Amino acid sequence: MSIVPLLETDCFDLSFDLDAFGELNLTMESKNLYIRSVRQDDLDNFYSLFSDPVVMRKFATGCTKDRDYCASRINRWVNKFRANNPFSGFSIFSKDKANRKSYVGFAVLGGSLIQGFSEYAVALRKEFWGKGLGSEVTELFLHTLAPAIKAKGYTVREFSFQAIEATARIDNFASNKMLQNAGMQIVEQSKQYGSMRNHYQLRL
Repeated sequence: MSIVPLLETDCFDLSFDLDAFGELNLTMESKNLYIRSVRQDDLDNFYSLFSDPVVMRKFATGCTKDRDYCASRINRWVNKFRANNPFSGFSIFSKDKANRKSYVGFAVLGGSLIQGFSEYAVALRKEFWGKGLGSEVTELFLHTLAPAIKAKGYTVREFSFQAIEATARIDNFASNKMLQNAGMQIVEQSKQYGSMRNHYQLRL
């Protein structure tokens, strides 16, 4: 099934910039969102997100994370960008009419245990839930960013980039709807971190 993003989610700026040291700075912008490579100064925002028990309740293990964990995760993502590797973490900001930006959350296109696959995940601050931003972010990552990464010849752990995978708890109705609306297909169900989850894939 081919999904065409709605007009308001269309990406009108996607940039892969390499500096003199080979570090990748990746930015993506739509009408409502500004998305960029994770940076060290994102730690406070990232920690506020991952220490919120409401946000974390159905995300991954369901447990909150301490500041040291968040710093370690950011360092790992920053080092990937320094090595010109786009399979990493991104910070998401909303924009108002005056182009003022507010931190919304994060998304990641990371590695996977399956050769040639990248795993997608997203988490938003709870005050931005129910506004369609998760769906907008997912459309941008799956239908704009991922194809651009593939077209540029980037590989996932030395394998050609073939597909995206994602998981969602069966009782997380918003996440399941978001992934299905973006064209992802359920390929299996399994118990993970103590809860049943749907496993999704999208071939590129």
